[in-house]
Amino acid sequence: MENTLVGPVDAKDRVEVTIKLRRKNREGFPTLEEFLDGKRIRLTRQELEERYGGSHEDAARVQAWAKSNGLSTSRIHLGKRRLELVGSAENMEKAFGVKLSHYTHGATGVGFRRPEKEAAVPRELRDIVVGVFGLDETPVIRRHITKARQFRSLQDPAATNPFAFYPPEVRALYQFPDTTGKGQKVAILEFGGGFTQAELDVYFQKYLGFKSTPTVNPIVVPGGKEMIDREVTGEVYLDIEVVGGMAPDAIIDVYFAAWTGDGYLKAVEDAIHNDDYAAISISYGLNEDLPASAQQAAWPQLKDNVDEAFAEAVAVGISIFVSAGDQGSGDGQGILVYQGQELEVTVPAPAAHAEYPASSPYATGVGGTMLFAKDGKITNETVWNELGPEREGPLLVSRTQTRNGPFYLGGATGGGVSDRYPAVPSYQAAAGVRFQSANSPATTGRCVPDVAGNAGAMTGYLVTQPPGSRNPVDAVGGTSAAAPMWAALMACVREALGQVPVFFFNDFAYAAGKSGAFNDIVEGVKVDPQQQPPAVTFTPTGDNRSSVAKGYFASAGYDLCTGWGSPNGRQLLIQLAEWLKTQPK
Repeated sequence: MENTLVGPVDAKDRVEVTIKLRRKNREGFPTLEEFLDGKRIRLTRQELEERYGGSHEDAARVQAWAKSNGLSTSRIHLGKRRLELVGSAENMEKAFGVKLSHYTHGATGVGFRRPEKEAAVPRELRDIVVGVFGLDETPVIRRHITKARQFRSLQDPAATNPFAFYPPEVRALYQFPDTTGKGQKVAILEFGGGFTQAELDVYFQKYLGFKSTPTVNPIVVPGGKEMIDREVTGEVYLDIEVVGGMAPDAIIDVYFAAWTGDGYLKAVEDAIHNDDYAAISISYGLNEDLPASAQQAAWPQLKDNVDEAFAEAVAVGISIFVSAGDQGSGDGQGILVYQGQELEVTVPAPAAHAEYPASSPYATGVGGTMLFAKDGKITNETVWNELGPEREGPLLVSRTQTRNGPFYLGGATGGGVSDRYPAVPSYQAAAGVRFQSANSPATTGRCVPDVAGNAGAMTGYLVTQPPGSRNPVDAVGGTSAAAPMWAALMACVREALGQVPVFFFNDFAYAAGKSGAFNDIVEGVKVDPQQQPPAVTFTPTGDNRSSVAKGYFASAGYDLCTGWGSPNGRQLLIQLAEWLKTQPK
């Protein structure tokens, strides 16, 4: 969807940019290539910042250059290798050799600033500056959330959505350890939206029957804000309530950042450097092959710096769970205009695409399943694919123009072979995981997802809805729901383990992939939405195909729909404890 040029930025507008500095010492910190070959590093957070942060000398050189160009330093954090500058738009344009313009975002209608080309770093700083962010405010990420179609309007959410679950029910079905996350912390990254304590109290105490509400702390990242709205607030409640409903004694820190590349990077860095989290949950991503019109000018720099931040998380032992996408193998998202409303839909894509940053070798990509249960036990668990028949309708091309095109109501789990990471990571190679993409020519590379969890819209989670919703609590799904589930599980597992050594979750997952730690998902499901409740027919093999993007089929063991599968929490704890005994101290 094309963005619309509005006009030039006012020369006097205040602009903030983030300068990323090189590491003062690279020796011992693995490059991406070394990491893919199996090299790992284990550090404390203090060692990370002191040994591999930025140097005072490099920061001083940047500050001197900034001052000579009419810019001033607003914040500096050498441990994060981050220096923030502020100045007028005119001075920023001169300093970085760009022209700044205002645009309207094609998908959301939000206004943003963008340079016409990538910022030019002066020759004298090119050896120490590894990224410039903030000039470009293009919204580049999207949330992975889908809502179930309501069958009846009733006061009882469970009756309205007979296939959906409250989070503690899924905790029991996935056989979490008996621990509750006590003494652990989980970080959730959000890019918009907000929450109120009153709504959380109602949900946890009225709907879940908890005696008290889990501790939830909002943390506003520089440039971000917390705001209750209809568009994103539902995502915030979903993430908090899934984690809190499954790990009720864990402390939940919610980071609110700007919906930009700069905001994404800052949120990741702030969480990693802030505390020893059991896990970080990220329910936002973007197509690896995002068209140029939707990309940030500094997209390669952004990806490289996010990867470097993820590498730091691996070094200090923080697991990062990232949702793998909700538009199947094609990862095509569109907006349908229907009866005056705008609905997010899946559109057929000409090729298969993976989602970033779930595809980052440093992250754990989380795919989606559909969970069916009776009498407290899983009866079926299938690959999540609710796309249904292909339809035709008016899809937004810009904020003022529509064009008839094909689409699907509903979603399906993302998954596939990365275009951006052609090398197969050591943890996948050692487990014999090597697949070819569905594209022509077929390629090999990093495979996603790694694991999966309940994500179907119909089988989703009953959670608080944003203001103005038809029902205060309703069913929500998407791989957005699966990532926080895994984060909650890690909080419970870490509590059970006690003193936890630094380790990388993917190393364990691929070593134990064929064990009882995971529920292997092979089945598929067909849903007839014309019946109420829908008729469900199970099939021997599931898939995440989305039309012309051929997609992938499930199979025994690892596959490109659900990875190793969903968790069996108690067995995972046992397997992890045994595996840790074999790891270097």
